[in-house]
Amino acid sequence: MRLMSFFLTPGELVRGEKAETRRDGWHKAPPRVGEEIRAVYKSQGLGKGGHPFELAVIRVREFRREPLGAITAAAVRAEGFPGWSPAMFVARFCKSQNKGRKKDELVHPWTDISVIEFELLSVTLAGYRAFKDTRAVHQLALRAA
Repeated sequence: MRLMSFFLTPGELVRGEKAETRRDGWHKAPPRVGEEIRAVYKSQGLGKGGHPFELAVIRVREFRREPLGAITAAAVRAEGFPGWSPAMFVARFCKSQNKGRKKDELVHPWTDISVIEFELLSVTLAGYRAFKDTRAVHQLALRAA
């Protein structure tokens, strides 16, 4: 089973507030509708002997590519950000994706990105306990936008 990181939205995922995710990637090996994926907190940079912290198992409902700026208010809610406007989401997404990138690799509102709609099949007890009350990512992102 493949892994997908939810480093910025673990709380939204384990509370069932998130039903889709946008990725600058995943288009070279797109997930298949019906594919089950292990949702983890972090999957890269774990250090020697590190293991991913599993949050949940999700099942892909739909995969598509679209410009980041085409996101709707309903899609922002499905991303787990009910109080945000599409413009706020796009600004936060670009800022989080563009750290450390070369100028010709930056993500912009017109960049085509992968949209993965999913259903939550199960949540790990450890994942729920660790992130059920997290709202810090929202507050940091609001200040940064």
